[in-house]
Amino acid sequence: MLFEPMAYARTRFVVVGGCFILGACVLLVRLWNIEVAEGKTYAGQQRDQTTVNVRLSPARGAIVDRNGVAFAENRASFDIDFYLDELVRNYRREHKNRLPMVTVPKRSGGTRQRIDIVKIVTTYLEPISLNLGFAIKLDEKAINRHYETTPTIPFQYRSDVDFATLAKFSERSLGVPGIQIAVRPVRSYNYGAMAPHILGYVGVPDEKDVAALEDGELIPEEVGRHGLEKAFDGQLQGKPGARVLQVDHRGYINKVEDEIPPTIGNSLRLTIDARMQYIVEQVLRRQGRASAVVMDPWNGDILAMASVPSYDPNDFIPRISSDKWKNLIGDPTAPLLNRALSTYVPGSTFKVVVSLAAMKAGKLTPNTTINCPSAIWIGNRLFHNDDKADRPAVDVKESLRLSINTFYYQLGIRIGINTIKDFAEELGLGLPTELPLPEDKGLIPTPAWLKQVHPLDHWSDARTANVSIGQGEVGVSPVQMAVVMSAVANGGTVYYPRLIEGVNAFDGSEVVSVPTRVRGTIDAGKENLDAVREGLRQVVDSGTATLVQLPYWKVAGKTGTAQAFRRVDGQTMRDLRTWFYCYAPYEKPRYVVCVLVEGGEWGGSTNGPLVHDILEGLHQLELGQVPDLVYLNPAAGNFSGMTSYTAPAMPSDGPVSGTAVPEDAADAPQSPPPENERFLPTSSKGPRGSKR
Repeated sequence: MLFEPMAYARTRFVVVGGCFILGACVLLVRLWNIEVAEGKTYAGQQRDQTTVNVRLSPARGAIVDRNGVAFAENRASFDIDFYLDELVRNYRREHKNRLPMVTVPKRSGGTRQRIDIVKIVTTYLEPISLNLGFAIKLDEKAINRHYETTPTIPFQYRSDVDFATLAKFSERSLGVPGIQIAVRPVRSYNYGAMAPHILGYVGVPDEKDVAALEDGELIPEEVGRHGLEKAFDGQLQGKPGARVLQVDHRGYINKVEDEIPPTIGNSLRLTIDARMQYIVEQVLRRQGRASAVVMDPWNGDILAMASVPSYDPNDFIPRISSDKWKNLIGDPTAPLLNRALSTYVPGSTFKVVVSLAAMKAGKLTPNTTINCPSAIWIGNRLFHNDDKADRPAVDVKESLRLSINTFYYQLGIRIGINTIKDFAEELGLGLPTELPLPEDKGLIPTPAWLKQVHPLDHWSDARTANVSIGQGEVGVSPVQMAVVMSAVANGGTVYYPRLIEGVNAFDGSEVVSVPTRVRGTIDAGKENLDAVREGLRQVVDSGTATLVQLPYWKVAGKTGTAQAFRRVDGQTMRDLRTWFYCYAPYEKPRYVVCVLVEGGEWGGSTNGPLVHDILEGLHQLELGQVPDLVYLNPAAGNFSGMTSYTAPAMPSDGPVSGTAVPEDAADAPQSPPPENERFLPTSSKGPRGSKR
């Protein structure tokens, strides 16, 4: 009885062990059959079933003008692409899982090992280059960066390959997996260097772009780098597609297993009129550094906006060469700078703002006159008129017509700097325009601002006087000043400037409409505003801007010349900022034009002829004479117009900190006059100002 359980256990052990051995034998036989007897067959089947995912490039949406003329769209490009991740996998297979490595420094210090992708690419490219007869030229830095950031996106080795090279490559590429010919849509700027500061340009994504992607979001092949291309990149981007190819062990394609077509991005519709833009660009090229804006005064639409010098955004496709990039960023005339949205000292164009601010504050009427000598003392400084003429009774029209400084020195002090600042901000000065482009918001200096930036300094009447003629730290942009003149032209409505009309899908349906927006109103009274408008008309009829006169339109505007200086080779040079902004026709305004020139002479003599020719071009356009839009090369910059400058002799206590020095300041006496002689009263025609 005792041995019966033991016998049963032994029998069970033998049975289980036998089953195990039998199963192992079956597995071994099956493995031998697969690996040895039928190994070649299965290997062949596996090779035949290898698939490769090919990315299909999407097309960016077009950027068109208000009439549908395409500034930026797409063209077909035949490229030679490297699929770097596929090349690495193929190299790994061929070299028994061994990859070339290279030691590189870490950003945080020390070193790390990285796959030598350049060596892998060179290994496969050498036999192809020998067959095709071209030299291998690799941008090692670009390839390494591409593999580190976007390895799944094809690296464009050669773009716009000619047909002869394309045919040779198709015949003699040796079937290397990971090196392929691709047809892709490529960004094209149809008119070259026309409106580049508006459009911007595109480039390949970098680490920051990849890091900003959400989970599961596909990496784009190109991203907007500047201008509207950057601001509306999400709208303009299409979605990439994919094609699944079945290839054999040699890399030859057997068939297409699946395909997902790419999509086309939305298009951007601008307020810009390409014809007007072309007219402005051509006129502005007569200057080395300048900008111009044409605006519709009734809604704030920007019809043209140009800046010179300029650049060709096509140079960035698919990537800009290092030499061209160095030339662009190293050019002292700053061709990448959008001067229309940069800020400058406005000079006498700011007198329009001060006039309206005083009228709104009740300190100035059309009948008010101010005694304007050739110079007045303010604090310990003598402030001059440009022409040194004494004028006993000057009203606002005459002050604008002849741009009389002493009128505005006194007027500005009378109303105070905070009144000027508050009204300027109502016009949008010192505030963002909210255009979808990089911009300087500008500055209207105040005592609070001065205390913040220079705590030990103090505000004075001299500073207020300086601001009142648009000098000192005042900073405004040409677009902002076009908004100011538009409000004067349309009767007092202040619009936000508008550059985008809307966004459309590829099928033409509207995705987004961008409405006009009102910032506020001038509220200075119709009679007062009409007086300013009449003064601006007289500026062109018989004042400082007679060179703007046209036989068919009356024009109203204001000149300005602001002091500015630049250091060149250790020498201080005078680099004046000259302005002219206007509206036309005077009776029924249709256009506001603002032109700024760096290195000008006077607002009337430098900017006047430019504005005259722009208005002439707009008039001819209305008559049906449409300019032929042609490809523009970049406008070159220069520093012509700068003059040497020698600092004038100043009183012993020096000028007021932060103020501009009048050109004739050297004529100032060395000691101030008695306190009660520093200001002159207004005439009896209007409200009297207090003596100071």
